[in-house]
Amino acid sequence: MKLNKLFSVIKSASMFNWVEIEICPLCNRSCSFCPLSQDKILRKPMDEKLFQKILDELAELKFSDEICLSSFGEPLLDERLAEFSKRIKTMLNSKITILTNGDFLTSEKLKDLLTAGIDQIVISQHDKEPSKAIEKLFSEVNSEEKDHLYFQVVNENVPLSNFGGSVEVKILKPPICRPQAIFIRSDGEIRFCCSDYYCQIKLGNVNKSKLIDIWNLPFYKKIRDEIRNGIFNLEICKKCRGIP
Repeated sequence: MKLNKLFSVIKSASMFNWVEIEICPLCNRSCSFCPLSQDKILRKPMDEKLFQKILDELAELKFSDEICLSSFGEPLLDERLAEFSKRIKTMLNSKITILTNGDFLTSEKLKDLLTAGIDQIVISQHDKEPSKAIEKLFSEVNSEEKDHLYFQVVNENVPLSNFGGSVEVKILKPPICRPQAIFIRSDGEIRFCCSDYYCQIKLGNVNKSKLIDIWNLPFYKKIRDEIRNGIFNLEICKKCRGIP
């Protein structure tokens, strides 16, 4: 199976080039290495008006880089996924990616998502062996469809992130920091990074502020500049990277 490139190369130090929009914070699995499984607060899927507000603001910025419509949750649980993808393709010239456990991804569903405009689907194997759903999918898709798939193994037996100390893992693997990415939680809160599941670093909420205004906050910019230069002063960063 072809392994496509998962992320773009950072182009600019002043503007984000990856937008993660968590439309669905729910998941059908409960993995020990994922903070979602330990979260006692059940958050709701993103409100459609908030989603449209984000797209409108991205259109104003003439954003044309990558958009990911998933985060910790399972995006295929959201029936609006295809509709939201079509809306992005209508308004923006952006590549769309989703991350899924593959449990609900059939060959028919794959065709629908590709038709809707999703460019890349990252399938994570959480079991020791590929699930029957994943095996069935790859036995049915054609070579052209496989070009849109990226397969990875993410389970307790491989090196993993501890998400800023939110979970315990057997083998710690600090994530690749992406200071030019912006992460929007389903309730509009901006995550400091992909590991800040609980939004420990308070930056702002897109329901109340414009996305670009939050991005340009001096405090936020200072942290990004430090991380870009290999400086990790925040406690969450130290825990994530295993720094004593």
